[in-house]
Amino acid sequence: MVDSDCNSILLGVTFTDGTALGFDSTITPTQNSQKTIRIVKQGKEYHILVDTLLFSSFSLHSRGTTVWTGKVTIDQEEHDVVIKDSWVDPLRRYTEGRILKMLEKAGVKGVPKLVHEQQVQTPHPIMGEFINHSTHILRTLFRGSSQASYYLCVLSRLVSKPRGYPIFDFNSLAELLVGLIDCLCGASEPLSPATANLGLAAHRDTLNRAHILHRDVSLFNLLLVLAMHSDVGEGFLDQVLKGPEKDVGDDTGATGIRISGKTEPLSRTNLEDTHNILIPVADEPIPSDTGPSIDTSPLHCTGTWAWMAAELSHVGSGMPVVHRAHHDLELFFYILLAICLLYDEPAKLKPAKVLSQSFDPFFTITKPSTLNVVTIQSDFGWTTHMLPYVSSYFQPLIPLLEKIRKELILPIKMHGGKLQANLDFTHDHFIEDIVMVLAKLPGSSWVPKIPNTRKGVVQGGSVSSTFSLPVTPSSTPSAGTVLPEIPLP
Repeated sequence: MVDSDCNSILLGVTFTDGTALGFDSTITPTQNSQKTIRIVKQGKEYHILVDTLLFSSFSLHSRGTTVWTGKVTIDQEEHDVVIKDSWVDPLRRYTEGRILKMLEKAGVKGVPKLVHEQQVQTPHPIMGEFINHSTHILRTLFRGSSQASYYLCVLSRLVSKPRGYPIFDFNSLAELLVGLIDCLCGASEPLSPATANLGLAAHRDTLNRAHILHRDVSLFNLLLVLAMHSDVGEGFLDQVLKGPEKDVGDDTGATGIRISGKTEPLSRTNLEDTHNILIPVADEPIPSDTGPSIDTSPLHCTGTWAWMAAELSHVGSGMPVVHRAHHDLELFFYILLAICLLYDEPAKLKPAKVLSQSFDPFFTITKPSTLNVVTIQSDFGWTTHMLPYVSSYFQPLIPLLEKIRKELILPIKMHGGKLQANLDFTHDHFIEDIVMVLAKLPGSSWVPKIPNTRKGVVQGGSVSSTFSLPVTPSSTPSAGTVLPEIPLP
């Protein structure tokens, strides 16, 4: 005999409105098994035809980020775009689209072009009228949940261009290195040993011109970008102000949440079931009456534990720490090392048994750990647990790994109970080290190992738009390889 509660659940799932079940009514299937995503730009409705799922977050405790690529025609011009849906904190003063506009205004080169940003609107499950999708609205549908703690988030949609491929989808050793250089310097001219250091340093420019630091660099946030012409190498994105993490469930109600139809912001404790929550998207001015936001202090760890600088991992969750540029540079080293430990060659993962020893202990962690830096700093750990797993294909990178290890990782020391790093190691030093190795690569390292099915010319990389992100991504490279289980944003 079937339990009555089970019957209620089955009937509810069968007959309940899709929006109440969490389905997004702005995403609809087409007759040929594709799907379209609806956006409203300047009062006009457009439908983006989706062609590829780049990333979908399957974890229960996350920002629920999903990233697609697709095509949309706006004003009779077709655009190849990247669409990113994510649940964002309404207390965050700067949305991703707004940051892209700030970088454009500051003259930072090598960043994505914002096509559109909006809050996703869906019909209210009970009242039927269109309202900004939020966890607040979903929570009101459950009886007895008014006093329960929850994360207050709204569903945001960002559309940008151009499109790119994950950096672990590289075709050759040279492409991998050129991609890393472009991530660091955002060159606007072809990269070569003679010109790489003359490129406009995008990561540095975001600091000096726009006062923005990425703070969430990871293996999944670096993209190789398709250039329209072979003589242009545009960096895709090396930016993002990733605000400090805050558990909204512990919010005291001191900060202001904007509500449609209200002139003054409300505290979270004063939200009503029918309130429509607003965030200042890219095309709107930042309201002056929002009160303090969670972006006002940098003294919080950001990113995921698997891709965290040693100092940030050592401090741990919830402790004060200032995230600086050298932390991001440390992560670029870990990304290069991780790729060497993950693959035998492009699109060819190491066997699972090998990954359990070479990769998993360092880059599949879900809690604070300094095992990677401790192992790298130890001559014994470096020579027995790291270098032996670097395949013959990646052997030309050993001198680069050794040099950056010496200049960036080995100087990390404890002093007076605090970790200290080599603050003199800059983007230019990192780029110069890569260029020296790139110039000495054999001809075979420039030859693609897998057929290049991409449309266009891959010419460099960037940090993707994964702010809380990012950009952030179980991704499947176009070559068909599937990554092992790795904790994601």
